[in-house]
Amino acid sequence: MMPKEDVNQISHRRRKQTIRRLSLLCALAILGAGCGEDTTTVAAPSNPYAGYKSERYSNDALWLCRPGLAVDQCLNNPLDATALLADGSVEIEHHQAAADPEVDCFYVYPTVDLTLTPGNHTDFSDLKPMLDPLLSQVARFTQSCRVFAPLYRQATIGSYVGNHPEIFDLAYSDVVDAFRHYMGQYNNGRRFIIMGHSQGTDMTTRLLQGEIDGVPELREKMVVALLIGGSVEVPIGKAIGGTFQNLPLCTSEEQTECVIAYRTFAAAQPPTGSANAVSGPGLDLACTNPAALASGKGTLSSAYFPLHTNEFMFTLPASATALTTPFVSYPNFYSAECIPDAKGVSYLQISAPANAGDPRIDPIPYDNALFSGAFLGTHILDYNFPLGDLLHLVDVKIAASNGRS
Repeated sequence: MMPKEDVNQISHRRRKQTIRRLSLLCALAILGAGCGEDTTTVAAPSNPYAGYKSERYSNDALWLCRPGLAVDQCLNNPLDATALLADGSVEIEHHQAAADPEVDCFYVYPTVDLTLTPGNHTDFSDLKPMLDPLLSQVARFTQSCRVFAPLYRQATIGSYVGNHPEIFDLAYSDVVDAFRHYMGQYNNGRRFIIMGHSQGTDMTTRLLQGEIDGVPELREKMVVALLIGGSVEVPIGKAIGGTFQNLPLCTSEEQTECVIAYRTFAAAQPPTGSANAVSGPGLDLACTNPAALASGKGTLSSAYFPLHTNEFMFTLPASATALTTPFVSYPNFYSAECIPDAKGVSYLQISAPANAGDPRIDPIPYDNALFSGAFLGTHILDYNFPLGDLLHLVDVKIAASNGRS
């Protein structure tokens, strides 16, 4: 055992060495900084995930869309649409992706695994089910942003029956890992938009709660969040509180760092039963009308529908059966308004036609059980009806954010 006096001598030398090191650091410090007592405040990093690299999401095969992919599904599928106009004429809309967009869109797709057995989707050999929502919901935003769309081990539709938190936790672990990988490897200080639908919105809502809502540096970089077809809640009559503490609902076109959220139901099929429920008293489901963010009723600028999907074939009017584009659009045909259901819970009511005397025929078969107000309403079309307005709002908000980033 070392003698006590030797231990004391070593400790004394170490203290002197430490003092010398601290003195050197103070000498090199900016003049005016205190060195006797550390009172400096270290600024939070603008990107807390700088350098983060996911082993899982370093694999290109786990991305549907992302810059640098050999096949970017958002850029390698046709998105042209035939617009059916109120005067009976048609017009081809050619989609053009931006060459060098300044903003990124991080998107999480809805439930596409319709397996009734609870579990996680782990087989990504067939991408067709994911392409349905991808092309209908986010791909058109390539006109404004670089799209990042990860594959994830989502919960099957059967997982919503019963209590299976571990299944949803695994799905979320993929989403947050992919987002951190995006932030660490691709963001480089860029502004971003968060987008989701249905289960994808459940995942992105959780992402905002855990990664962005409480982090001012990331909130300032977020242009807007499109949390569509989910369960974002606010106190009745309020634009903030409930699901998020710092992120309000959007109430104007130029507002940024805010959330657009709603669920759609057709006017003929309003929500009934538990189809539009909230988690507790004093709360309302968020409803931000893309055609009238401030409030009131608005005409939707352009609805976009695919002419064919893997899951659902639309019943089209005779005038549309010969169309050759992959999408059809209905400019200024539908109207939308946030109204309360019979229980007082808000939803986005879709009506057609928006204008009396419009000769166009609504192609959506609302009598199909899929669109029942007691079931999902027009949930699968939550993005489709106001897509033109969402595209417009994103562009306006990107422009409004230019002065602060």
